[in-house]
Amino acid sequence: MRDKNYITIANMNEVLEKVKKDYDSVYVKDGYIIIKTVDEYDIPLKKCKTAEEILEWVHHLLGKKWASRGIIRRFIEIACSENNIDVNF
Repeated sequence: MRDKNYITIANMNEVLEKVKKDYDSVYVKDGYIIIKTVDEYDIPLKKCKTAEEILEWVHHLLGKKWASRGIIRRFIEIACSENNIDVNF
């Protein structure tokens, strides 16, 4: 009998594909952080200049059904990187 936490290669590939999809769906274009899901969701980089502003956007994104943990994490990484905000994950 397998442990309920048993992970197969197929399961791991599914997880890795989801992580890659989330990672690739968030990117910077023309001064905006673009989140590409069913539609495009544009967040102006100029409104993400401080940790507080980024946190406000995270709070806002948490209300979106399509905003997975991976998408929000990638948004934080990009927003911090683009504005030279040091965050240790």
